[in-house]
Amino acid sequence: MSGETRTNTQTHFVTPTYKHAVMFNIAMDESGATCNSHELVKDKSESDVGNAKKRKYFCVTCQDGKHPVFLKIRHKIQKVNAKARNYKSAAWFSHHGKSCEGENSGESKRDNPSPETALHWQAKHILCKDVGRYSYVTSRCTGCGQAHVENGAGACARVEHVEKKADGNHYRFDAVLMRGDTVSSVMEVWATHETGELKREYCLDMGFTFSEFDARHVLDAHDSAPEGSKYKLQNLKIRLFECPECVHQKAQIELAQENKRLAAVAMAEAARIRANKVAMVEAARIQANKVAMVEAARIRANKVAMVEAARILTYNIAIDQSVGKKDPHQSSGVVLGVPIPNTLPYDPLTHAARLRVHLDECTKCIVWCIKAGPEYHPASEHRQKAPCNVGNFYFGQPPWLPDGSVNPLGVPP
Repeated sequence: MSGETRTNTQTHFVTPTYKHAVMFNIAMDESGATCNSHELVKDKSESDVGNAKKRKYFCVTCQDGKHPVFLKIRHKIQKVNAKARNYKSAAWFSHHGKSCEGENSGESKRDNPSPETALHWQAKHILCKDVGRYSYVTSRCTGCGQAHVENGAGACARVEHVEKKADGNHYRFDAVLMRGDTVSSVMEVWATHETGELKREYCLDMGFTFSEFDARHVLDAHDSAPEGSKYKLQNLKIRLFECPECVHQKAQIELAQENKRLAAVAMAEAARIRANKVAMVEAARIQANKVAMVEAARIRANKVAMVEAARILTYNIAIDQSVGKKDPHQSSGVVLGVPIPNTLPYDPLTHAARLRVHLDECTKCIVWCIKAGPEYHPASEHRQKAPCNVGNFYFGQPPWLPDGSVNPLGVPP
């Protein structure tokens, strides 16, 4: 580029202010496409060069309006002035007249140079000139990786396109691909800072595809590609989405996982119900066994009581029948083998009544032990533990001692 300098491997515009001209090699034509002065004259016929000179071009560095510039051609035969600066560039664009003079010239049409780097404008020029050669991914599915690629088919490029918003403000895009009169894709070039997210969201909301490229990458991709061949650009702002197939597949996977979870819950619930049923059956069996055991114990106790009562009844009947009868094989003072204390007068009628009351009280004690439960069985061995009315005993005291042994003083005659 004419009038450029390189510092820290980056190319910058230098806009020298001379008395009559400012020189550079990139400009815009009437359609908004960028033009490189070298490319306009390289290997071109005189007729093509003449037509190129007649076209209208505008400065790409002026920020306060569209200022015309002119295509200048270096003639093959040119007088060399040793005192003047000579240029080896085949062609260049230049302002003319007082509109480019110094700030102290007093002119109102002073052009304000843009701070954009030459690298930035060179990248925008390539994006405009090489439409159809380069391609880039605009969006990609996060599931299957399916990508939408912009290849520039049927499109033309424009630089510094101004898009007016509904609120009256506007956005300026570095470059756009137009299909008809409609913006199809917005291309931003990153030289010093990336594009704001609001600008990107606006483009996506308007239905434009959006891309952002590193300026150096654009130049390197262009320079490394063989003449006329296609090359790919790396979009730094690829839009990520989920395609319908992936959305459907994801929904199916989630549904399968949910069904699996519900099946596991159902199996756990069925297992819990089965366990509860088993526990209930077992509890019912244990309760039935307890009831059966209690009932069997009750029946056994009743049988024992009935046998004991029958024995006592038989014994009472035998006593009743033997009242007043002495055993011929026993000595005097003994009734049916039972000694009669010498301290009590023997009265057969009184003896029988007192003996019946005494035996009834003994029977009550035995029955109480039978009903009290297994820990008081056999009842005949635990009768001393039963509550009793000592006044009903023959001698006013039970015929057993507290330890269960026989109380001789309480045994009736």
